[in-house]
Amino acid sequence: MDDFIKILNPDEISPSFVHTVFPQTILSQISYLSNTPLPTIITGEDGMCKNDIGYLCTYYGPQKRKSLICISCHSIPEYYNYDFLYKIIIDNFKNEGGTLFLEDIDTLYTEGQKKIANILKKLSRNNTIKIITSCEFPVEFCVSNGKLLRQLRSIIDEVRIELNPLNNYSNEISNMVSMYLSKLDLRCASQVVGIKEGGLKLLSEYAWPENIRQFMRVVNQLALKCNGSYINVDEVKTALKAEIENHKNASLVPIDLNGSLKEIETRIIKYVMEQEGMNQVKVEKRLKISHSTLWRKLK
Repeated sequence: MDDFIKILNPDEISPSFVHTVFPQTILSQISYLSNTPLPTIITGEDGMCKNDIGYLCTYYGPQKRKSLICISCHSIPEYYNYDFLYKIIIDNFKNEGGTLFLEDIDTLYTEGQKKIANILKKLSRNNTIKIITSCEFPVEFCVSNGKLLRQLRSIIDEVRIELNPLNNYSNEISNMVSMYLSKLDLRCASQVVGIKEGGLKLLSEYAWPENIRQFMRVVNQLALKCNGSYINVDEVKTALKAEIENHKNASLVPIDLNGSLKEIETRIIKYVMEQEGMNQVKVEKRLKISHSTLWRKLK
């Protein structure tokens, strides 16, 4: 079987298998938006662990006691035989149905999206198959920039789980720390039980530009370096100072200046959009351009 296809049996689908921690706001969003047979698309910045969100959607969804097929769209080769993929799906779902999760659908090349759309049209006649997809940017942005075909969007965009960047959940950081330290204790026998109040305040105020993945990495390092039961303020300060410096250095990567002026301008605008978390209002204010100008330049 192709290495970008993963099939999980019903007994492999449980929240306990997910080591990622999410804000309770996101978990609540998942629980009430997942329990539907309608196709669901998950959008959110890199680092928001959308694959784990898709996994949890499967557990809370109507097909949770059935198989899950995960397909990493960014790894599908350009000249792949989609008839083989359709056969795999049908062979695994023919008796009881299940959930099909298409990860990073916006990274699939155009011809591949057309073929996936044809497969999904056939599957949509079967009410026992739940379709979940994920993409990094908002759906409208993906469609207007050619990252997502309109014909495919019409099939997968019935229910949306739109994830905000982690810095939108600053009031939930303290609870996330507690949950993650508990998970870390189970996995690594960590003796750390918490972070002192001043340290929690610093973590809550930090911007987390790399989102949940960065949050877990920082807490991992703090717990591993801690010699006592509680992580102190100075340890948090040192860790966040290193993160700020690393992110600052990463942002110095130059933009490709090859091509026409329009192409270079488009790269700059997209770069600013990523820095501003795809917030159009912030981008327009920073670049001092109108809303109509922004979208005209991105066409």
